Amino acid sequence: MRKVIFLFFAVVFAASLCSAQDTTEPASRPDQSEELEETVSGKIYTVVTGDTDPNSRPEIVVVDKDGKKVRLSIRPDTSITGEFGNALTLNEIEKGRKVTVEYATRTVVVRKARSIKLED
Repeated sequence: MRKVIFLFFAVVFAASLCSAQDTTEPASRPDQSEELEETVSGKIYTVVTGDTDPNSRPEIVVVDKDGKKVRLSIRPDTSITGEFGNALTLNEIEKGRKVTVEYATRTVVVRKARSIKLED
């Protein structure tokens, strides 16, 4: 009889361990839908206007001071200004010009340029 009672309590104890739930809250993660604002300064490496190829999207590639290439998509609401504050178009940006680009990103892959300012 003792063996049956011992076995009964052992099964109940094991069942209680299996059904125990973790009550700690998960670590907070940044919201993936939230855009982060960043800035990159460097020289224009490439400009794709999208005029010649209907399958390409307007974008620029900037090489920063460490030699890292940063690809940025250009949207219709992207502000492009010259060194004196005058408005420019994407066609007026030349390879090799110094720029500062403010952009929004959700991932490392997609960077949307908000403003492009040409420097001297």
